[in-house]
Amino acid sequence: MDSTDTRYKYNRFGSKGARVGQAVVDMMGLDQPDLTAGDIIEAQSEKFTADFNKYAEEAAEKYTSPFYMFILTGKEHWAVNVVRNWFIPRQTAPHASQMMEDYPNKTKSLYLLDFEKGICKLLWTLPSPQECAIVLRHRNDYDPGLVASILDFAHGRLDRDSYTAHMQ
Repeated sequence: MDSTDTRYKYNRFGSKGARVGQAVVDMMGLDQPDLTAGDIIEAQSEKFTADFNKYAEEAAEKYTSPFYMFILTGKEHWAVNVVRNWFIPRQTAPHASQMMEDYPNKTKSLYLLDFEKGICKLLWTLPSPQECAIVLRHRNDYDPGLVASILDFAHGRLDRDSYTAHMQ
């Protein structure tokens, strides 16, 4: 699609925009490469880092250090090979058990950010309950930090007070 292509543009009632739905339908009609989750995540790593830095800098202007960045990562069910991240800055840390209940089908990650002290620390990452079970069954195949997060969650050690008390 070049800059003169207007298939996905509209200007209706003075409101300009793009027909995203039609673009998705057109892309889904093309042959899609067979990618693993690892391939998709690797391809997204630069964008993830850029987005993380952007939202962290914006949050640093609104929140007092230390603050938290809660990130949801999930595959879009309406398209092949599409993974999306939602960056949610927070002044307070969420309870992992509540996030697991609220977002069971997303990977949930929590970072501590302290711009005054130059700290950016991953506190925990939790995939879906089904993925947690797979990781625990094959724990030697996965990152030790991920395994530790899942075990801490399973043993009730990821309530907010347990991982924020030593950070203050």
